[in-house]
Amino acid sequence: MTMTTLSRRRFLDHSLAAGAMAALSPVLLQAETKPTTTRDELRLATFRFDVTPPIGHSLCGGWIKPVDHVDDALEAIGFVLLGAGAPIVICTVDWTGLLNEAHLAWRSALATAAGTTPDRVALHCVHQHNAPMV
Repeated sequence: MTMTTLSRRRFLDHSLAAGAMAALSPVLLQAETKPTTTRDELRLATFRFDVTPPIGHSLCGGWIKPVDHVDDALEAIGFVLLGAGAPIVICTVDWTGLLNEAHLAWRSALATAAGTTPDRVALHCVHQHNAPMV
């Protein structure tokens, strides 16, 4: 078995793209196959994906030691509200923080996956200290 070193940017890119698409694809497919709903009918779809950093990844902005083992997976959990115009995405991430360009990149990826715009995505971190901060 060959180990490949995973950079922080590559990890974020892969976890965002794979997690968002895997979590939201069933929602989007289901929305396409259902008959058009009235504007008053709201629907809620949930999603959950693993955002656990790989072994060796820095934690809490480098203020504590990097990942050497994983006791509990870190997750991004949320829901998509459909039927109120463009979809609205609410997501909470088990990370210390997502700041500046990283925050915008996550919101953009979630918006693309849900078929909406970044201004209709709310992204929150619950601030675990044994978690990434980007």
